[in-house]
Amino acid sequence: MRLFILSSTLILLAGLSACSKAPGEARSAVRSEEAIPVRLAPVQRRPYVRPVEVSGLVAAGSEARLSFKTGGVIRQILTDEGQTVRAGQLLAVLDMTEIDAQVSQARTGLQKAERDLARIETLYADSAATYEAVQNLTSARDAARETVNIAEFNRKFSEIRAPMSGRIVRKLMNEGELAGPGTPVLYMTSGSASDWIIRTGVSDKDWARLQAGDRAQVRLDAYPDAPVSGTVSLIPEAADPLSGLYPVEIRLAPGPIRLAPGLFGRVEITPSGSRQLFFIPVEALVEGNGRQAFVYVPDSAGTRARKVAIEALFVEQGEVAVLSGLEQIPQVIAAGSPYLSDQAVIQLINP
Repeated sequence: MRLFILSSTLILLAGLSACSKAPGEARSAVRSEEAIPVRLAPVQRRPYVRPVEVSGLVAAGSEARLSFKTGGVIRQILTDEGQTVRAGQLLAVLDMTEIDAQVSQARTGLQKAERDLARIETLYADSAATYEAVQNLTSARDAARETVNIAEFNRKFSEIRAPMSGRIVRKLMNEGELAGPGTPVLYMTSGSASDWIIRTGVSDKDWARLQAGDRAQVRLDAYPDAPVSGTVSLIPEAADPLSGLYPVEIRLAPGPIRLAPGLFGRVEITPSGSRQLFFIPVEALVEGNGRQAFVYVPDSAGTRARKVAIEALFVEQGEVAVLSGLEQIPQVIAAGSPYLSDQAVIQLINP
């Protein structure tokens, strides 16, 4: 509005003084009064990789929650928390009274089935029994044999042995407690100083940018001054149905740092792919809505401002990353841009 009133006044004055001033001089006076001082800033184009910043918890690369296959009362736990164990070592056993009775019952049933089958085969040989009776008792004998196999299998897994060499992290149950089938009793990890990961969740946009082998840096709250390097080791093909995030694993290289399951860490992953972006000072932006924004640039003569639409991605350290709109533009107007309008007269000032 100010510019419109000022322009009308200047036009009227120019008409009244036409006798005393030449047309060129009048236009020069108008341009001088309307000129807005501005300062330019270069448009920089460089490759950029925006890191993925997430958080997660440290876990052992190889871990196991050990349980009994069958339910029963825990008779003995032969290890303690923090103890190192070897693969195959006996760790816990159930009270075998009921389980042994089931094995004995199954074997007795098999013996009876075998006697019945032998007797009917003798009668069949003397034509005193039918072949169907022989088939029925043969099937009964086979079923009794499988029952014995099941009972003996259950007895074998009524004890817990270490599936790998490692360390017992936690005892989840104690002697005398009733353990259900599959209920975790012991939690163990591989115990290797180099076998550690951190689990985190990323959004679908970040998932699309990552690939196995991407470098990562982890800062643990327990060691704030000792960042740990790592690499992305697992990128799933499906999101977690509860959180909607993709659970990513980063394998760590902790060096001399002592780690433990559950340590909290902040992760910065650097994707391997990069793209060319334009960077301009944040002061150059005059308005925007989402990723759509505008800047002013000088025209070819350097006397007027031209409004240009751009696609801005993000703001970082006082700069705006621009994806498109500045392809053939070497400079933008930084200082003075809030006072401009499209085709406004400008006056360039030295930086």
